[in-house]
Amino acid sequence: NQLLAGIALCVGTTVIISMGRAKYAWVTLVPLAFVATTTLTAGWLNITDNFLPLARKGAAFQGYLNATLTAIMMICVGVILVNSIWKWTRRVTETKVTRTKL
Repeated sequence: NQLLAGIALCVGTTVIISMGRAKYAWVTLVPLAFVATTTLTAGWLNITDNFLPLARKGAAFQGYLNATLTAIMMICVGVILVNSIWKWTRRVTETKVTRTKL
């Protein structure tokens, strides 16, 4: 649920910046930073503290499956975050260049 919230906040921030309201982007960036940090940290701790020890104790398939799926979801969110930041910076710099040309 938290990963989905992070993706929704990325989309919301993209919409705000695309509308030319970059000064209001902090309204979604602050919760996004909190949700992304806590969720990705919890995912890492879940893999290292729960799933991998479970795989070593005898439930190898379940432990490795859970660790792999969690890592895949974390990588997907990381790709979305990086792509969103790239689009935000590109959009903001395009807006500044357009304003200076006028």
